[in-house]
Amino acid sequence: MKTLMALASLLLLFPNPGFVDLQTVPDRGLVYGRVTDARTGDQLASVRVYIVDAKIGTLTDQEGRFLLVNVPLGEATVRMERLCYHPVTVKLRLSTTLPQRRADLGLPIDHEQGCDWRIY
Repeated sequence: MKTLMALASLLLLFPNPGFVDLQTVPDRGLVYGRVTDARTGDQLASVRVYIVDAKIGTLTDQEGRFLLVNVPLGEATVRMERLCYHPVTVKLRLSTTLPQRRADLGLPIDHEQGCDWRIY
C-alpha cells in the first residue's frame, strides 16, 4: 500500500514525465507527415523515417503517419526507407518562425528487388 501511495504521489508531482512541451525546448522543431506508395497512393506502414546524421527516427503507423520531435532548427535531411521501395530523401528547413514542417511523400517500388507484386 505504501508503494502505491508513493507512486500516486509521484504521478501528481510529475503527471506527464515522458513528454516535453516543444514550446519550452529552444532551437527545436518537429517534422510530421504521411508516406504512401507512389504508384497506388496506398498508405505505407512500417516505413523507417529518420533525420540523417542525427539520432532521431521512427516508423510510420498503420495509416502511414509519422512524427519526429526534437529536431534541431536549421536544415534537416529526412530519409524514408522500406523494404521493396526505393528510399526517398528530402531536405527541409526548420526555423524559429517555422519550427514545424510537413513532409508527405510517395515511395516508388524497387523492381530490381523483385518486389513488383500485386494484392488481389
